[in-house]
Amino acid sequence: MAARADLNRLVLLKLGVVDANEAPEAEDYADVDLQVQAKLEELYGDGLIPFDLDADIPAKYMVAISFIVAVELIDDYAAHSRTETLMAGADRGKRALYRYAARPYSGAVVPSEYF
Repeated sequence: MAARADLNRLVLLKLGVVDANEAPEAEDYADVDLQVQAKLEELYGDGLIPFDLDADIPAKYMVAISFIVAVELIDDYAAHSRTETLMAGADRGKRALYRYAARPYSGAVVPSEYF
């Protein structure tokens, strides 16, 4: 499980705003946090994330969400040189979120086991 701060930092890393060993500036952090909140609300409303918005974020969702949010901030941070990479990552991220949200055995008969 990861905190929102980790997600915000990961988004800034994807955008190239901070290096791996650099702390984000407060203004950048606040801008990203606003965008992260909006995107999490959208994904939650679409049924693509199963966790509460104020709770820790499961690790398997971190990279997917970070790419999806980073795409929204390409123009704000002039990260046009990373557009292809971010768009491809966001596409993979959306597919992963849909895969995580898919119900297993949808439409299939599941055999019962009696003990």
